[in-house]
Amino acid sequence: MNKLLFSLYILSFITVPFLGHSQELVPVTLNTRVSNSPLIVEGQVTSKRSFWDDNHSNIYTASKVKVFKVFKGTVNTEFIEIITPGGTVGLQKEVVHPSLELNKDEVGIFMLHENLISTKKNPNIPLYKPYASVQGFVKYDLLKNKASSAFDQFNNIEQLLYSSITAITRESITEVSPFSSFSWRSP
Repeated sequence: MNKLLFSLYILSFITVPFLGHSQELVPVTLNTRVSNSPLIVEGQVTSKRSFWDDNHSNIYTASKVKVFKVFKGTVNTEFIEIITPGGTVGLQKEVVHPSLELNKDEVGIFMLHENLISTKKNPNIPLYKPYASVQGFVKYDLLKNKASSAFDQFNNIEQLLYSSITAITRESITEVSPFSSFSWRSP
């Protein structure tokens, strides 16, 4: 019996690290994310709400985003919702890893594609989900004029990040609402 327990103990140290590898992020290049995202917008998270799916089996979070600029695709409204897996409804919480978790007031660029999860609210707001999960959001640090995602760093939002995206899309940027990263920095 002791040999069996010892063998199981040793086996657990050998197999557990391999199980964890299935949840690691695989880097997706900016070129791939931009090329495969039908919609790319700059915006700010204005609110969040979590909800159960129609089968009451999974919790999702809808983040309402005010759109400032469109880098690729078309948006006919000032606001969109980005649906991500996981969230809290009442006393029940679902955590999904890896998954993009957005916070109110975060600003950045969202690389998106169509969402098929029904939210039953805000029928006039288009629904999207991030392309490549957490890599579908490039978060701004407005005070430092920097932006970053899971595997990328940009030391100048408008000169480096904007130009990197427009070099791939070969489209001009469409302004939806006035916003400039310069206006957030102290003089």
